[in-house]
Amino acid sequence: MGEDGSQAGGGPGGRRSTASGRIVAGVDGSDPAHIAAQWAAAQAHRRNVPLHLVHAVGTTRETLFTSDETIRLVRGAGERLLSVTRDRLTARFPDLEVTCELLSSGPQEALRELASPGETLVVGNRGQGGFGSLMLGSVGLGLVSDSPVPVVVVRGEPADGAGRPVVAAVRDEDDRPWAVLAAQEASLRGVGLRLLSVWGLVPQVGGVVSLLDGSGAAGRHRERIESLAETVRAELPGPAVEVAVETSASAGGALVEASREAVLLVMGNRRSGRTLGPSVGRTAHAVIHHAHCPVLVAPAPG
Repeated sequence: MGEDGSQAGGGPGGRRSTASGRIVAGVDGSDPAHIAAQWAAAQAHRRNVPLHLVHAVGTTRETLFTSDETIRLVRGAGERLLSVTRDRLTARFPDLEVTCELLSSGPQEALRELASPGETLVVGNRGQGGFGSLMLGSVGLGLVSDSPVPVVVVRGEPADGAGRPVVAAVRDEDDRPWAVLAAQEASLRGVGLRLLSVWGLVPQVGGVVSLLDGSGAAGRHRERIESLAETVRAELPGPAVEVAVETSASAGGALVEASREAVLLVMGNRRSGRTLGPSVGRTAHAVIHHAHCPVLVAPAPG
């Protein structure tokens, strides 16, 4: 049973995982959340780890303003949603271990508090509003901004991935953690990895600053990205790694365009040091709202 009394259990013939770290997916009954749950199930099956479905009804703060009968109805609907979602996913992946949990807290708090090192959170790009909402403009975006673990925002119907690479947005050697993470995702899918660096503008607070012109500066930048690629190849020699350096007036726009041909876009949440509290960088904000494929956002250091 979940901590609030929801059902919990594995799917029929549930297998033991060989890797640590669950996939935790938020569901709220909306179509985007359903698509995200399907993506999460495929990812858990791919990694051979359990899938944990969470529905946060957000009734903790509503008890003073809502009748007991309404609370019971909301919780009952949440339990049915979890059960139906689990049955659909285990029908598609019979060997997948799926557990469910119904929580009274808000969705952002519930998902963030459930996340443990090595796990991944998965949400849809928008929710249905009301109880259990996972709207990216509020809850989902807030989760991306302060989650201690990677968050995947699933937009639209993910492509089958045949022949499509995993794309990692990188700027320098400091991006090694999510470049390696992207390589792991590429290896799981048996596809290549493209390290994409947008040359020309560096995002700053309140605007952009042009990089130095000249083939010397551009050449040194490409050398740094090539060095990063060598590091990734050394740490994870499986997938083919290619380097792409593009010039664009908008890093976010270039990444959104690149997402058209990607099975997954991986990037880090490079927050500005001048920002107080949780935040999402300008580029990450644009990408997770407009990308054409699922976006995995790695947490900012610290």
